[in-house]
Amino acid sequence: MGSNVLSRGFETVGFNIGRLMSSVLSLGHKVVGRVLDWWISTPVQRVAFVSFARVNALYVTLACMVTTSVFAWLNPTSDLATALLLVTFLPLQSMYFRLNPGKASMIVTSCYGRELRVHLPDTSVRPRDVAVLRAQVDELVRIARICHARTLTFNSPLLAAKSTSTLLARTLARAAASANADVRVEVEEPREVHVISHGNLSVYANRYEALRDGRLAVGPRGRLMSRKMLVRFK
Repeated sequence: MGSNVLSRGFETVGFNIGRLMSSVLSLGHKVVGRVLDWWISTPVQRVAFVSFARVNALYVTLACMVTTSVFAWLNPTSDLATALLLVTFLPLQSMYFRLNPGKASMIVTSCYGRELRVHLPDTSVRPRDVAVLRAQVDELVRIARICHARTLTFNSPLLAAKSTSTLLARTLARAAASANADVRVEVEEPREVHVISHGNLSVYANRYEALRDGRLAVGPRGRLMSRKMLVRFK
């Protein structure tokens, strides 16, 4: 009995933490979202993304942070330390790229080094958007090859539907074949998200349900199901 109460307490706390984090990010996006979406979809951002991801953006950012901290510690009165913070900002802001300025756009991030993670658009896809999304998949594969990525990772409640994950897997395989890329596409079984992710996703639950006509898969604990797909480059 006591363990059940404790478990439910942790569930509630974790859910609210995730929901709070997502609400803050959602509020920030409402304030600067249009400008941010425009900026991270520009050709300049693409060049920055590819350039830093090619040499591993995560390592570059960490190296800049360490260098700046050491310099500031050794030279506490120098204004150069403040200027170096701007240098750290460059690889940090380059970690995201929006593949299309339109609403139906994927976003790829290099925050995880040689693993590029892809966020699917949480918007309805109209027939004319299909060609746009296929072009984005082609672009994803090209970017991954240029950046020497080992893996492209997709993980979304929208992929829990077998039809959606199968369509994406076929599109990825076709894009890889067109680019002469030797890849292996792995489609995992749907899994229930952990409690913080469930709280995070709850902010967008209504939008996801509208996209799937209320057919979003839910696990035994009442959390959303999500499917991971991996594209491994050989």
